Amino acid sequence: MDERVGVMPEEDLAARCRRREPEALGRVAAEYGPRIYRWAYARCGDRERAADVMQNTLARFLQTIDRFEGRCSLQTWLYRISQNLISSMGREAATERRMLGRAPGCGADATESPDIEAALDLVRGLDDDLRAVAILHYVEGLSLSEISDVLGVPASTIKWRLFEGRRLLRERLDGGPKR
Repeated sequence: MDERVGVMPEEDLAARCRRREPEALGRVAAEYGPRIYRWAYARCGDRERAADVMQNTLARFLQTIDRFEGRCSLQTWLYRISQNLISSMGREAATERRMLGRAPGCGADATESPDIEAALDLVRGLDDDLRAVAILHYVEGLSLSEISDVLGVPASTIKWRLFEGRRLLRERLDGGPKR
């Protein structure tokens, strides 16, 4: 344990999770569950789907903890699991829409703050690749290197996506592209 009360080094937490210790698994769920939920909700705008992603991410974490090698942080690994789940759900939803002839849409619930909802709507209007980077960086506070690990693309691509996302958001806030 480090000096802070109740804080455990990540290597110890991972080792305890491998042993399926309830306290360690509970810590992972308590610390990372809300972050995964926020990330998923910001990506799709649907509380139910976000809760499914969070729950499935934690379940997949438990199933695969023995394969965690520590080459990245637990946080990065959990975001990567959730990214894979979100991508998979997106492909399934697109296939379902094509089969049923539905138009795309998430049907988001209203959030507590209209300002937050308006900001999320702007971000949700970005292309999925740009949206993922913006959310991981600005909402979740991940570094460019961590985002690169989560999304499996080079850091230079992450930098460009962050720049392009900011440019597009600025245009939307200013009322359209600069001429």
